[in-house]
Amino acid sequence: MRRALLLLLILPALPLVLAPAPAFACSCGMASVQEYADQADVVVLGAVKELDDERALLRVDRVLKGEVPSELEVVNGNCNGPALSARQKGAFFLRRTDDGLQADLCGGSGFIKPQEVIAALGDGAEPGDGNAPVTESAVIDRDEPAQSAVPLFVVVTAGLLLLAGAGAAVVVRNRRP
Repeated sequence: MRRALLLLLILPALPLVLAPAPAFACSCGMASVQEYADQADVVVLGAVKELDDERALLRVDRVLKGEVPSELEVVNGNCNGPALSARQKGAFFLRRTDDGLQADLCGGSGFIKPQEVIAALGDGAEPGDGNAPVTESAVIDRDEPAQSAVPLFVVVTAGLLLLAGAGAAVVVRNRRP
């Protein structure tokens, strides 16, 4: 009977233990502002206006390298995960990829203060609205549904309910004379 009870306690937790965690196969080291700028195709100061799982729409306030419009769609992240967060302001070091310009954690986007970038690269220029778009589209596709964490929530909730039920059964059984 104790083995069956032990199984009731352990089984609900198995999906949490056996579920694979996301793994990132990249690593990156720190670099100077100048090194990040040298590796980037475009360096801008601005803010994230809109964000989804894979793309971000940036408002560009200053252009320190390259030529871009005042709004710019970029790929958000790479194998290290997303680089940008909602309403984030700062310096963005962007690289050209097959999917468009990309902001990634290894490229310096998201954690270098704008003052440090201006000190290293100068004041920059206003964005050029007359430039050709850098990416194929200038807005995020809102028709595509966002991915949801509901399946994990359901598994965790079901496991906790089973665990609570098994615990209650043990308490009731032990209280009987």
